[in-house]
Amino acid sequence: MGTSRTTSHVAGSKRGADAGESLNQALGSIARGVASVTGEQFFRELVRSVADALDTRYAFVAEFPPGGTSVRTLAYWGGDEFLDNVEFELAGTPCEAVIAGSFAIHPERASALFPEDPGLAEMGVESYVGVPLLGSYRAVLGHLALLHTGPMTLDSALISTLQVVASRACMELERLRFETRLRNSEIRLATLIGSTMDAIITIDDARRITLFNTAAEAMFRCSNDAAVGRILDKFLTSQFRAFFDGYLQDMGQSEARNRPLWAPSGLTAVRADGDEFPIEATISPLDIAGRQFFTLILRDVNDRQEAERALTRLRSENTYLQEELQGRD
Repeated sequence: MGTSRTTSHVAGSKRGADAGESLNQALGSIARGVASVTGEQFFRELVRSVADALDTRYAFVAEFPPGGTSVRTLAYWGGDEFLDNVEFELAGTPCEAVIAGSFAIHPERASALFPEDPGLAEMGVESYVGVPLLGSYRAVLGHLALLHTGPMTLDSALISTLQVVASRACMELERLRFETRLRNSEIRLATLIGSTMDAIITIDDARRITLFNTAAEAMFRCSNDAAVGRILDKFLTSQFRAFFDGYLQDMGQSEARNRPLWAPSGLTAVRADGDEFPIEATISPLDIAGRQFFTLILRDVNDRQEAERALTRLRSENTYLQEELQGRD
């Protein structure tokens, strides 16, 4: 790492209109750098653009793991190359104060002020600015840090500029966390749907199948690939179609718009090979981004009745064995 003691030109070296124009140009440069990227690449371009535009040696974006005492960098610029991401304890570092939600500003002597952070001296850091990434409800999700090998001259205009940059970084971090939660939720949902014994079928407002779980494949003797995109009616008898049509008509009434429907008996469905069988059905409406979907949960009555008969046989056998055992005592 370089150790020159040039003063950073982030702010203060120019005054008045020239300073404002310089900061506007810096913001424009940063915005162009991140305009077409997202995720990890967004943070890499952000720290590089910030360091270049504001003339600082180092810049990184980091996140605070919930409830943790450490910080984990998402992107780290080291003057002429990206550095490996690191995780370190906050205690004794200039980053520690940022977790409280306020700026940490040390325009000079940063290494001397934080002797418990030897990395500052090793990198020749003289000045430090840390900006919190404030998410929803003012929660501190992480921070943007600028480190320089010479002093920094700071003013309110620079601070405002950094707040704008940090706000954009926070938006991307929240988006990534939301995507992660959504992806995990989808995995859990897919696991649940795939493991249930009941057939689960979701259709759109054109009655085209959008979801066909493993139990539905077994029940209707039809693969997911063959079912998805097809009209549901191929699996319904005329009686079931009339029943479903009546339900859709009732959905037009406001008081019934979100009401699920349970049909415990009297309906039949058709397997892909033409075999007709009795079912129990629950139909539930679902609104996704303004589009109407319906989820059908179906159970083969024959399978249920056979399971009940098997349970009865097992109970009778158990009773018989208990009586036999008592008779031998």
